[in-house]
Amino acid sequence: AKKSVKIMVLGLEVPDIFADIYDTIQNFKNMPGYSIERIGQRRIGQKQAIGFHLTHKKENDQVIVWVDPHSQLPMHVEFFGANELGQMEPKMIWSDIVFDVELDESLFRFDLAGYEVEEVDSGCVDGLPGIHN
Repeated sequence: AKKSVKIMVLGLEVPDIFADIYDTIQNFKNMPGYSIERIGQRRIGQKQAIGFHLTHKKENDQVIVWVDPHSQLPMHVEFFGANELGQMEPKMIWSDIVFDVELDESLFRFDLAGYEVEEVDSGCVDGLPGIHN
């Protein structure tokens, strides 16, 4: 069975999240405990993509990111982790990633029979964890 998930971050412009994927990759190169290497090119749909393989050495977690070289946005992301036997296996795959899509506001209404919406202050600025007033 084919499954798909679309992940959307609301209220933020894409450049604020992925300002420059190449700078982000360079930052990982300079972080202790991480290694990153360019793994070549691959066609995803109608576009050519550049691949990067990121490894967290201590945790042995791995991520493969395929990036559109023109927009510098990720096109396909694969997350790998060790199973009970220590073998690497896919844990999550993001594909068919789409940015700047108009969404119907009704998708974000929580009108459920028998329930009411309660707004609470999370203590975070603009919904970003770790940034407090």
